[in-house]
Amino acid sequence: GSTVVSVDYRLAPEHRMPAAAQDVADVARWVADAGLGSGIVLAGDSAGATAAAQAAVMLRDAASEICHGQVLLYPMLDPSMTSESYATRETGFFVTKRQLRFYWEVALGADPDTVSPDPALSPWFVGDLTGLPPTIVVTAGLDPLADEGREYAGRLRAAGVPVLHRRYPDQFHGFLTIPDYGPAESARAELFSDIRSAFTKE
Repeated sequence: GSTVVSVDYRLAPEHRMPAAAQDVADVARWVADAGLGSGIVLAGDSAGATAAAQAAVMLRDAASEICHGQVLLYPMLDPSMTSESYATRETGFFVTKRQLRFYWEVALGADPDTVSPDPALSPWFVGDLTGLPPTIVVTAGLDPLADEGREYAGRLRAAGVPVLHRRYPDQFHGFLTIPDYGPAESARAELFSDIRSAFTKE
């Protein structure tokens, strides 16, 4: 029941972070200016969730009120990759720590271990999360990113942001987008119901 706009944002390595997030924020402004709908919700999965979350911060910092919510599906947030789930789910569950490290190197154009905690690069480094829109976070228990997604949901909640965190303990990174996969179909139905409940205006 919503208009969906898919953002063909710039990709690394040709365009480093935060280019993707800037594109998402710019498209959100374009949607608002074009009158395509009210109550814009930014959404994405994995690196797309990173871009959505960072764009929400950018819009907040620009005093824009067009973003009414964000939906972050197993977001990739912490370049240090030091959370426990990176150790306990390093291999064997579809996406690996080695792959994620490569993705960070490409996105940042540098060794993730040498990158300073710049808030312009990732919402993980943003100290003040107050004023961000209501958020839905989905994590998968077998995902190396599970713990940072859970922690980011907790940081948002501690900052006074309304947060719904759905955790699927027996699922893996990317499961929600697999066609004809029973657990994904069930989780998608739950997600769409959550989106309607959280963001639909009466």
